[in-house]
Amino acid sequence: MTVEQFDMSLFGSLDFEYRNSQERFPELVSAAFQAGEKKPERFWLFNSPKEKSRFTSRLKEFLAPGNTSLLVFANTAEGRCLESLGFNPASIPTVDLYLEVKLLRNKNNSEMYGKYLSALGPQVSKPPLRGKTPGGVSNKMLNNSLAAVVYAWLGVDMDAEHKDEMRDLILHSPRFEICDMEKILQYNTMDVAYLPALLREVAKRNRFFKIDEAMERGKYSAAMAMCEDHGIPIHMERLKNLIANQPLVDATLSREVNAIFPIFEVERTGRHVLKQKNFDEFVKSTEVARVWPKTKSGYSKEGDTLRKMGVKDPRVEKMRRALDLKSQLKNFRPGKVEEFLSHIGSDSRLRTSMMPYGTQSFRNAPKARTFIFAMSSVLRTLVAPPPGYCILSLDYKAQEFGIAAAVSQDQNMIEAYLSGDPYLAFAKKVGAIPEGGTKESHPVVRDLYKAVVLMLQFQAGDGAIHAKVNSDPSKPKVSLSTVKSVVRQHKNIFRKYWSFVDQVVKLYHKQKYLKLKGGYVMWGDNDNDRSTGNFAIQGTGALMMINASVRMHQRRLPYFSPLHDGFYLMPRIEELEAVKASAIECLETACRDVLGGRIEIGIDKKVIMPDEPWVEGKAIAHWSKLKEFFLTNMFDSLDELDF
Repeated sequence: MTVEQFDMSLFGSLDFEYRNSQERFPELVSAAFQAGEKKPERFWLFNSPKEKSRFTSRLKEFLAPGNTSLLVFANTAEGRCLESLGFNPASIPTVDLYLEVKLLRNKNNSEMYGKYLSALGPQVSKPPLRGKTPGGVSNKMLNNSLAAVVYAWLGVDMDAEHKDEMRDLILHSPRFEICDMEKILQYNTMDVAYLPALLREVAKRNRFFKIDEAMERGKYSAAMAMCEDHGIPIHMERLKNLIANQPLVDATLSREVNAIFPIFEVERTGRHVLKQKNFDEFVKSTEVARVWPKTKSGYSKEGDTLRKMGVKDPRVEKMRRALDLKSQLKNFRPGKVEEFLSHIGSDSRLRTSMMPYGTQSFRNAPKARTFIFAMSSVLRTLVAPPPGYCILSLDYKAQEFGIAAAVSQDQNMIEAYLSGDPYLAFAKKVGAIPEGGTKESHPVVRDLYKAVVLMLQFQAGDGAIHAKVNSDPSKPKVSLSTVKSVVRQHKNIFRKYWSFVDQVVKLYHKQKYLKLKGGYVMWGDNDNDRSTGNFAIQGTGALMMINASVRMHQRRLPYFSPLHDGFYLMPRIEELEAVKASAIECLETACRDVLGGRIEIGIDKKVIMPDEPWVEGKAIAHWSKLKEFFLTNMFDSLDELDF
């Protein structure tokens, strides 16, 4: 059913103003509600139980018939406010126009560029031409904010400067005068007024738009709102120690970098400073000095440069990783850590926007500096359940391999996945490991085949794969010719999968879009065939994560964060088994819903108990060198920050 066929009186436009989003529930200031296209209703909620009760009753009355829906812009915000009033936002039919805008702009130049306002007045941006940008032409991608979308689509200037002033008043005013209340209510009402018109625009601009699919998409942003409400539990003592010990952390990691090549020098103040001349000498010692980009001061030290050069030289990749760890931990020194701390509530939970549908394959894209699971894995030791609770980690096993097998219907791939270890099965299939071999008996060969498989799932080239398999200095070096041989074996054994990838790319070029179940679309302006070829697998994985997340929050499980193919919950210890069984059922049902029963994706389970540092994988080596800085305050004082 399209929006033109839908009765607009069945939509209730809703917007809250709130503050203290770092807390379990945000502090509500006001709400504006508009049934259909009637006059908006206003509610002053700040310190007013009576108005909260009146608003709650009004919303329940609107939703009571069972055929009505909410219309919002950014349901991760509105959903948190609804949950603070006792609603389960994952169970309320909602169209999130912010998500619909993001979906419409996914690799869609006609929507990503266009009309916008700047300090110079009205502007029009255009997509850059391949390889060059014409002078005098703006290539600014449009902002996804409500004000920017209203201007781009409706030509209405919502006065972004005024919006900033009002947000500042709402966030920082210790109390509100009567005149402030009226200003805020007017500002709040202005936001809901444009939502029905934006819904019509979405339906007009997105030829695949369906109301029922939009409501399903809105459930996921509600689920992410509930994850944000739960928050990520932080071990505050370890965090305080890490901040207090920053000088020692920095010195330790500088020595780690210098063990690769001495690029840091110690100044009189005791600070370790990266010297350009030393870095230049390092670059000259590598295999890629001839093609390394230069700046005015010397060889480029940019992260992207190191990443690209690391693909060609494993030693550079080792340096990049060491510098990256040093850089990430420096974000916890006074003067930088305040942004992270501002997202931690009085209950020691970290709350940052999950930014749902932030990537082209519809996965989340939270801000890396405030989302701890996007940081170095050793920082996961800062995540810890309080006494009486535990963390339950559930991960789909080799999810992308399993999905690739299911969607391509490659029988060899299906058999490899169902063996329980697809990487070992692949190596056995080509005779690299004997039939009776195991992960324990042939770890080096299995690791090689696993690395190649994982990189090929992202359509990586031979050079990138070669650098990846040689990035761990503790493992035997693998030649480029060996890597190429394993790649050829993969393309020979899993021919049907590679044929499927080719068909996906050809289909995209032919019809100028790819659409997954549920109306998830990547439009026609992605000129990267590797990215396009991987879209079906990555997008399908995202749909499984979305489906499982909604199910868990509809059941009110203590689910606080997804991470790619993983899910983290924090049940009471005595409720662990019941929560685990229910959550696994959600993941299994999501798999069947999305893949249609073509294959069952396995699930790994892990439990982290209170005061048990969360250390696994690559973090083990880092933790052994750095754990004293998390567990003990070496300076025994910290006056700079207020905890």
